[in-house]
Amino acid sequence: MDGDIIAIYPGANMMLTTQEINEQHRYIAESDVMLMQLETNIEALTEFIRLGKQENKMIMLNPAPYTKQVTHLLSDIDIITPNETEASFLSGVTITDINDAKKAGNIILQSGVKKVIITLGARGSLLCEHARTLY
Repeated sequence: MDGDIIAIYPGANMMLTTQEINEQHRYIAESDVMLMQLETNIEALTEFIRLGKQENKMIMLNPAPYTKQVTHLLSDIDIITPNETEASFLSGVTITDINDAKKAGNIILQSGVKKVIITLGARGSLLCEHARTLY
């Protein structure tokens, strides 16, 4: 482990409703980029993404803490930023080196995501797009 610790207490975040998301539609319309993570309930997150796509916004997702429920959302995500563990879950590839990370990123791209940025702790980050990979 390179120093990453993820600790959550879901509490109020899981109480967020789709109605509350819809009440914020005007703020979504005024935004350029929508950045989200998985510390809210999946129904509210799905609605947030739907509204963002409806308004042609860039949708960016940090898939933490990872849940399998995120897989049905991937085709609507423009940029996803998993760490090595999350990228392994999303792709089925165990990441031990940069080549594994490239394989994982390319598999995640096949789900419909436009860009994958895998954070690699002290080793930096890997960007995977359909036309190129940068490390």
